[in-house]
Amino acid sequence: MYKIKLLLKNIYVLIFLFLIFFSLVFLIVLNKRAMPIIINYANVQTKRIGIEILRNAGIKEVNELLKDKNLFKITKNNNGEIESIDFDTGIINESLLVVAKNVRKRLKEVEKGENLPEEVYMDVLDKDIKKGIIYEVPIGVVFGNSFLANVGPRIPVKIKYSGNVGLDVKTRVSQYGINSALIEVYIYVEVTQRTILPFSSKDIKLISEIPIVMKVVKGSTPYYLSGTNSSYSLPLE
Repeated sequence: MYKIKLLLKNIYVLIFLFLIFFSLVFLIVLNKRAMPIIINYANVQTKRIGIEILRNAGIKEVNELLKDKNLFKITKNNNGEIESIDFDTGIINESLLVVAKNVRKRLKEVEKGENLPEEVYMDVLDKDIKKGIIYEVPIGVVFGNSFLANVGPRIPVKIKYSGNVGLDVKTRVSQYGINSALIEVYIYVEVTQRTILPFSSKDIKLISEIPIVMKVVKGSTPYYLSGTNSSYSLPLE
């Protein structure tokens, strides 16, 4: 009886050692081959969420600020040709500060799992969102097969924002119809987003354009635009 118990004990020890060995092998293979696929997939999903958040930050407040206000001042020569278009720098700077405030607020909310886009709440459980998880990647994505994409356990994904948020007011002039130009004034937003998984993380750069105003000007394209050289750098901490 003693020999049988000793034999069973040795078998259990061997099984335990084999489990540890195969677990280590699995983790090594997962880290070298599967993790790049998983983190790239997570980057695509979190980038889509991040850009949507940036694109909508402060739009409502900016629209209220610009309501019933004339942002443009057009100067023409004696022949009625447009020589320049000036922008109200004060209003533009005020719009920039509104967007900066809202961008910082939204990024902090996302890191905490608060006020996320509706699609996040459809894919992630509320209890996980409260932990800062905004996405879950199924292991099945490593097979590269649409039928197996949702198979297997899910890996939680969090995001963090590092460095400063770069904001700048820019303009874009393009031809619009015959002898007309479309002038767009927008806020350029750039931020570094870190996608965090349990075993790895990766930084990606998010770029978004928040429109302020668009205007069609009839006549020749102006020689220059002025009043749009404002820029702002927003620290996260």
